[in-house]
Amino acid sequence: MTRMPRLATAGLILTAVGITASIPPARAQVFRSGIDLVSVDVSVKSGNRVVTGLTAADFRLYDNGVLQQVEAVAIEDVPIDVTIFHDTSVSQSARVDSLKRDIITVAGLLRPGDRIRLLTFDDQVQDAFGWQPAGSKPDVSRVKMGRISPVYDALFAALLHKPETGRRHMVLALTDAEDAGGVISIETLAAVADRSEAVLHLVSLDEARTQEGLRGVIRQWNPTRAARTEVQMVEKIVPHTGGVVHDEPIFRNHVVSSFKKAFDDFRQSYVLRYSAKGVARGGWHELKVDVAKPGTYTVRARRGYR
Repeated sequence: MTRMPRLATAGLILTAVGITASIPPARAQVFRSGIDLVSVDVSVKSGNRVVTGLTAADFRLYDNGVLQQVEAVAIEDVPIDVTIFHDTSVSQSARVDSLKRDIITVAGLLRPGDRIRLLTFDDQVQDAFGWQPAGSKPDVSRVKMGRISPVYDALFAALLHKPETGRRHMVLALTDAEDAGGVISIETLAAVADRSEAVLHLVSLDEARTQEGLRGVIRQWNPTRAARTEVQMVEKIVPHTGGVVHDEPIFRNHVVSSFKKAFDDFRQSYVLRYSAKGVARGGWHELKVDVAKPGTYTVRARRGYR
């Protein structure tokens, strides 16, 4: 009998934390083609409209308060690694069957060169079928309801992936954020988010804020204060990566609709490149990006890098 790869035993996770903590600062957090070349994913919107056609001269980028010269800007059409993490705890049992159908649909929506994997959990984090190419039909037969809820462990495993040179990584996490039975703390998860090369999109499966469309009914859920706090803590981590919290009703085919929205946002983001000047190499580098052109813009980028 073939078993799904297990990504998150306690020993492996703790080892991975140690490895992550030991990564030299120049390699963490961002893509670099040289020791001082920094790349930053940036999304620009005006209202709900994505702003296209911007050039390097239209951006102001500050590294630790020092204005940098943006050397290149592009909305890159590069291969993307898509990690979907879907909560399979008992509270989400009604969604397991639709999840299987939706994942196959999503694989068919990818572009040539893109890849997809699905992380779920049982007693440990499970990689349901490994990396699969665009257009494939992933084997979802082993996806099942989990017995415990190591949500932080699963998010940790998702963010830890380091894409190959020339690829980008997007994580779509659909979860109620109620963590139980794992070994990763929220503080460790935040530290990994600061160092990750992934952009995290989070869709809340909090039943108090979303509508369950599988049976056309609204399920009433009264989260405890602790549960609400956990959701808020996870949501605070998302901006570390330059990602988005999607707080909206979830209907039938919620994985497909959430993926389309997150993927479109990710593909339309700019990639700014600059050679860091006037700042020390070590330590935390706080980033600030805005648009110099007249107008009102919403600019989203990761907070910084180490």
